[in-house]
Amino acid sequence: MNEPPQAGKPLDDKLIHGLRGLRLGFLGAFGLFAVTFMAVQVLFFLWGGVLDLPGVYRAGGGGLSAGAWVIALLVPGLVGYRVLRAQDRRNFALLTRMWDSWRWFDHGVELIGTEEEFGQRQEESFARASALDPDDPYARNNLGTVLLQQGRLDEAIRFYREAIHRRPDYHKPYANLGVAWARKGRLGKAINLYRKALELNPRDSSTQLNLGLALARTGKRRQAATHLRQFLALAPNSPRVREVRDLISRLG
Repeated sequence: MNEPPQAGKPLDDKLIHGLRGLRLGFLGAFGLFAVTFMAVQVLFFLWGGVLDLPGVYRAGGGGLSAGAWVIALLVPGLVGYRVLRAQDRRNFALLTRMWDSWRWFDHGVELIGTEEEFGQRQEESFARASALDPDDPYARNNLGTVLLQQGRLDEAIRFYREAIHRRPDYHKPYANLGVAWARKGRLGKAINLYRKALELNPRDSSTQLNLGLALARTGKRRQAATHLRQFLALAPNSPRVREVRDLISRLG
């Protein structure tokens, strides 16, 4: 089993401080205390005022007894303490999972440009990051790209869709989903997805290129040339510059 590089303590002091910051604020804690206090008062009223049972009110209508006051103050305090402790346990588990997700994500990113890029270790890293943080669109997008490069198009499409669902304003999964559909021969769907990605980030040179190539393949020569020229403007040092210029000259 591959393990990601360690990144210090599982939760450092900064994260512990942030954990406590996720508790109920002062107003929330005060509100919880007040609600519980009032609930205890209602129970006292039912016990001593309605049922006329002893132990709550002083004789002669002198108000709550000393023991009742202790209970009225102690019970809300205990309830608040238990709620805060439960919040700490929940938040600790949440932050631990997020921390581990970041570690696995970084581990996958470190494999980019190596012999293991798009391999099993990188797939496992992004898959673990996705499983640990259900709301992370970036790990899902990267996992989709690994699967795409492995030729597992349907699986890649699923993860790109999940990334889009979790963050609709993130342009990369739209562009990558377009690549997946283009490889399946669905150029119409690919073009629509490329356009959506460029609405979100018009300076994405690779998507400008992919959209230009897809439009050229569907016979939309003028539109294709426009996007290919935008690619050249955004990526003047790309190794594909000469190829793209030749294609533009053929498109007329």
